[in-house]
Amino acid sequence: MTLQQLKYVVTVAETGTITNAAKKLYISQPSLTNAIHELEKEMNIVIFQRTNKGIVLSREGEDFLGYARQVLEQAAILEDKYKGQDGGRTQFFLLFRGDFFTFGEKEKYPCERQGNAV
Repeated sequence: MTLQQLKYVVTVAETGTITNAAKKLYISQPSLTNAIHELEKEMNIVIFQRTNKGIVLSREGEDFLGYARQVLEQAAILEDKYKGQDGGRTQFFLLFRGDFFTFGEKEKYPCERQGNAV
């Protein structure tokens, strides 16, 4: 079981369809379906029941979804604590104003309004 698989389950549950979840996750529909099947096989449960009208969470799936969300929340807390909210990367901005622009690190030069930042 991976965090990615948990994200897939949560996204499918939120969007209600494999197709919409795949689009939101920027992966192919077969890849998403395979990842969920692998997770179901590994956990020995049925998370989603497939019907001719689409998919719905099973009873086990509802329980699993609750735990998956908790795990993902805890993982996000760990990343924020030890990597920072930017994921350990320095973020830069480029701000255009008239005939000149400003370039700098987001942390060193926080902007009140970042609507023009690129």
